[in-house]
Amino acid sequence: MWKLKNDGKIDWPENVKLCLVGPDNYQLGGSLAGVSVRPVKVGEEIDIAIDLRSPPTEGRYLGYWKLMSDNEPFGPRIWVDVSVVASRAEEEEKKRKVEIELRRALEEEAKRLEEEAILKEEEERRYQQMAREEEERQAALLKELAEEEHRKEEEERRRQEEEEEMRRLEEEAFRVEEERKRLEEEALRIEEERKRQEEEMRRIEEERKRQEEEERQRWEVEARIAREAEEKRKAEEAELAKFPFADQYRQIAAMGFEGKQVRELLTKHKGNVEAVVDSLLSA
Repeated sequence: MWKLKNDGKIDWPENVKLCLVGPDNYQLGGSLAGVSVRPVKVGEEIDIAIDLRSPPTEGRYLGYWKLMSDNEPFGPRIWVDVSVVASRAEEEEKKRKVEIELRRALEEEAKRLEEEAILKEEEERRYQQMAREEEERQAALLKELAEEEHRKEEEERRRQEEEEEMRRLEEEAFRVEEERKRLEEEALRIEEERKRQEEEMRRIEEERKRQEEEERQRWEVEARIAREAEEKRKAEEAELAKFPFADQYRQIAAMGFEGKQVRELLTKHKGNVEAVVDSLLSA
């Protein structure tokens, strides 16, 4: 397992993979198609694991990987260096050879006793039957000893295999538990992100409704102001229609002066536009 950190200036995208890039004689197994890597923000760290398999022969084995995005490599190259040493099978082979030598020595001893019995056959005829029985007993004992030794070796080998299998299962269970925890944390992070996005969408929707309400209120105010202005204009038009100096009033209104004061000045100056303007400017 490697621990990598995004020390670049941009976040890693979703299509990043950790891919094997060498060597040509790679023999450690694992996914040759690469391992998917989740998006990583700038400054964030991530653990990446690859299942490897130890080769059956002794030697040194290397593997090199690089991060890829759309088949484009980035970041430094990471590696693994594995040394394979002598296996338990070789130790078992040594034990088997010792057992063969022991059996050969026992067989040679039995043969020597048999030859010695033959030499003494004439002298110890009356003990012949006893010697044969003794030889058979010793042979049976040797066989039993050899079988017992073999049985013990088989039991020891099975015990070691069971212990090795138990260690492997414990390691696998630990790895599975770690992966489960990681997936739960990832699911929690995704759920939190989903909730954050939903909250953001609600906020945006509320802001949109608020803006629509403000726009509606503004439109209503503008419409009300327009109606009031129109009503005022119509009222002024109606009042102006009765005013004897209506044309002069319009001329002065075009200059920016309107209202009751203008009408009163026109009445006072009897429609003299210049006099009214002078009065308005001097005021």
